[in-house]
Amino acid sequence: MDNALERYIHENALRPDVLIFREPEEFVKLLYASGERADMLVWYEYTSIAEQGSSLGGGGYADPKNEGFMWAETPFFHMLTKGQRREELLSLIRTFTQRYRGHELAPEFYLSKHEEEQK
Repeated sequence: MDNALERYIHENALRPDVLIFREPEEFVKLLYASGERADMLVWYEYTSIAEQGSSLGGGGYADPKNEGFMWAETPFFHMLTKGQRREELLSLIRTFTQRYRGHELAPEFYLSKHEEEQK
């Protein structure tokens, strides 16, 4: 993995193993610039723990930087195609978040495994 991408993940992801970002479009741009891709998106809603019952999701990850808030996992996900272009992925993210205006949604990215890693 590219050093700039690793640094961005370390500084901006919810956790190094949970790739949820407040600015997912910035991550997508860096992801593609580094030659990496994602296979799947799982959608989370940022909500207060106390109001989790009225969110689109339930359960998930506490926000370590903002006590009392969390990323609640929704039932929404997208499987991505192997040749998905950057602009297609950005459009998918924009369209999906626009569809659910009023909810602060962000995807968790599942990165593609390289063929040599799968052998």
